[in-house]
Amino acid sequence: MSPKEAMIQAGRRRLRPIVMTALATIAGMLPLALAIGAGSEMLQPLAIAVIGGLLSSMVLSLVFTPAIHYYLRGSSAVGGS
Repeated sequence: MSPKEAMIQAGRRRLRPIVMTALATIAGMLPLALAIGAGSEMLQPLAIAVIGGLLSSMVLSLVFTPAIHYYLRGSSAVGGS
């Protein structure tokens, strides 16, 4: 299998677990981020930072990291030693 096909297949295989984990954590942090409940105003910045970090890390791990690896590897991945 070519490196491009391998990268796409790996992305498909890892998409569901990564998205499910991120969405479960985001759903748990939403009440804090929206300041719903007593005392949640104190933890609101933390919840917003966690949600932003999860969204950015999800995009980085599923899109940018494989693409950067693919382009940095270049021609040596196709027929190299």
